[in-house]
This record gives sequence, C-alpha cells and structure tokens, in this order.
Amino acid sequence: MLEGTEKYVLDQLWAKLDKPEFLNAIAADAHAARRDEIANELDGLDARRVELAAMWATPGGLTATEWKEARQTIAENERRLRTELSELPPPVFNVDIAGARAAWPDMTLDEQREFLRLFIEKVTVNRALPGRPRVFDPDSRVTIEWRER
Repeated sequence: MLEGTEKYVLDQLWAKLDKPEFLNAIAADAHAARRDEIANELDGLDARRVELAAMWATPGGLTATEWKEARQTIAENERRLRTELSELPPPVFNVDIAGARAAWPDMTLDEQREFLRLFIEKVTVNRALPGRPRVFDPDSRVTIEWRER
C-alpha cells in the first residue's frame, strides 16, 4: 500500500505542478509589500544616523546626551523593524519543476521530502470501508491537502 500511495501522491503533484494557476497561487507573496516598506524604513534610519552624526559633529550642534538619546531611539526602531522582518515568511523562490522532475529519482529521501513540503501540507490515508474489495484504491483512500500561500 505504501508504494502505491507514494506513486499516487507523486503523480498528483506532477499533475498539479503542470497547472500554471497552481504555481502562480503558490508563488504569490502576500508579504512582499510589507518587506519593501521595512526595507525603506531601514534605509531611512540609516539616513537619519548620518544626519545625526553630522549634527553632533557641527560646533554648537547636539550635546553628547542628545546624541546618545537619538542614537538609542534609532537603534530601538531598527531592532523592532528587523524583528518584524525576521518574523515574516520568507519570499517564495522559483522552483525549476522540469529539473526537479528529472532529478527526482536521484534525490535523497530528505531532498524528496523537502520538495514535497513546498507544495503539500498533509497526506492522509483513510481507512478502508468494510465490505469493499481488498484492492487499494488511492482515489478513494488518499487525501492530499495542498499548501496555500
């Protein structure tokens, strides 16, 4: 039953990957705009640091206390932004489906598992129904939950 299940899941995956709408849905990056906003805010903080240094270096500019307080505020904002950025899911990368299909037989079990995890959330093998023939029918017994982004 295991071999039949593996073949069924893989056949279903290749069929799904042949559909451009599935790949487009997987590749959609809902967090790209926020990632860009954070990058712009971080660039702005760097510009403020340069401006702050110039103000501190100017005679009659900022005192050391003012400079330290402003620098600390900038550092806190940077930490907050970098933490938020690290908590966002990573951007989706382009996967060479044809290359993966060709390389599948040569992949290690861990590589195959990781590839499947890119697209499949969970595979469930349901119980056999009493009174049915003792032939494994993956169409009626195997449920695949596809990953959605």
